Amino acid sequence: MTNNDWNTNIDQYLAMAPTDKWRWLARLLFSLSVFARGTYEVGGRGITDPIRMRSFNELIHRVAGQQLQYANLSDGRPDMVFCEMLTLALNELGVDIPTIVKMLKEPFHLP
Repeated sequence: MTNNDWNTNIDQYLAMAPTDKWRWLARLLFSLSVFARGTYEVGGRGITDPIRMRSFNELIHRVAGQQLQYANLSDGRPDMVFCEMLTLALNELGVDIPTIVKMLKEPFHLP
């Protein structure tokens, strides 16, 4: 998969109804939390990469805010601005785009 797959995924998101966007954002939040796990010790309490952890936290906050916007049926950050911010943040965090695209397409199941 390539960045074209990401762009296709974003185009699909932009065309979704608000309730479907809300669900997509839920999958995105879950996926981001999985990636953020790489910033702290496995089985420990320490954070191994605090700067990256803070960046994930800020991104998760923004995604949750976008989701809340749909839940409240309110206007807020335009979708295109959100998608540009999201793409930039994922690239800055070094998130593997093919992996997150795959996670966003798979049915949502808690482990």
